Amino acid sequence: MTDLAAELELPQYKHLPGSNPRPDCSYLESIARQAHSLTEHNTANTNIAWHYGIRLLNNGYYWEAHEVLETVWMNALPNSRERFLLQAVIHLANARLKANMGRHQAVSRLSALAMGCLERAYAACAVGPLMGVACNELEHLLLQATQGEHAGCIKLIYQQ
Repeated sequence: MTDLAAELELPQYKHLPGSNPRPDCSYLESIARQAHSLTEHNTANTNIAWHYGIRLLNNGYYWEAHEVLETVWMNALPNSRERFLLQAVIHLANARLKANMGRHQAVSRLSALAMGCLERAYAACAVGPLMGVACNELEHLLLQATQGEHAGCIKLIYQQ
């Protein structure tokens, strides 16, 4: 499986609220509109907005990742495993953004919220990734965020 979002252009700069101007969001919105109308585990491998949001997160575009992934999250069923996973990933992006802003208490709070969402996403989970994300990998990234580190990337793995 090739990354559906690998060819999409990255934003011109990483937005850091309070430090640089808010970017024109039209490009991000156009990608968010490509999200599947229903976010599901079984179709995550073809959800361009999901892939692009993860790519943004992995490349340090935390504010931008949140903007795109929010649509993917809104398209997940309420209280679904997918919705909780998306919440965890969005909280991770926000925690990394707050770390870059020097807001360490917010990082701890957001990381704790993300862990709670992660537990709910994987509580009734069979062995294997959810939407291509392995539970232990995301848990490791959240622990890093709590410790002020943010070097790891989310690797999407789909079973054939």
